[in-house]
Amino acid sequence: MQGAQRAVARGFTGIKIKVGSTVERDLRRLEAVRQAIGPEVTLAVDGNGKWDLATCLRFCRGAEPFDVFWFEEPLWYDDVKGHAQLARATRIPVALGEQLYTQEAFAEFFHQEAVHWVQPDVTRMGGLTEVLRVCEAAHAHRLPVAPHAGDMSQSTCTSPTRIRPAGAGVHPPDQGLLHRSGRGRRRRLPAAAAPGRRHHADEAGVGALPAAGALEPSG
Repeated sequence: MQGAQRAVARGFTGIKIKVGSTVERDLRRLEAVRQAIGPEVTLAVDGNGKWDLATCLRFCRGAEPFDVFWFEEPLWYDDVKGHAQLARATRIPVALGEQLYTQEAFAEFFHQEAVHWVQPDVTRMGGLTEVLRVCEAAHAHRLPVAPHAGDMSQSTCTSPTRIRPAGAGVHPPDQGLLHRSGRGRRRRLPAAAAPGRRHHADEAGVGALPAAGALEPSG
């Protein structure tokens, strides 16, 4: 709770917390964080596929009053049927994709209407072309894309100008503690994450600078 408050004080407009212990404990944590950060800060949860469908349904029933932006990886990553049942049973949007590695795997989730936020990870898929295909397919299904930033891609955070199909709703990469574009409704992206811009952290860690002209605004 205190960590969430410190993040908000530093200027973060969105918080994501892990769940997956017991429903009762995680609901208490969720309520405490929501009370600590207030109603205007985006609050998402990530289950890392630890629960079964019955447990997820019980958690979602208790979590809906806390205005949860999304439930990320609620079930095991390849459980299309379970995700589809959950997506139909709760108002909390389902987010997933970091452990889906092909366009065909995403296509099955799209077909079953089992996902609301699409999270392809370029470091884990078959290259940028495969990610672009997933983004285009998501756009065709009117689904927003929030690229997952796993593994080495977390060392430097750039705006997704190179994986932005025309007209698609692509948002900043997903990280453990992150800025969001809205809480169940569209908002303007922060200036630092707008198309054609990048953020290079001054803090310690691995960083990279692109070649001149490598980042170009889309459109």
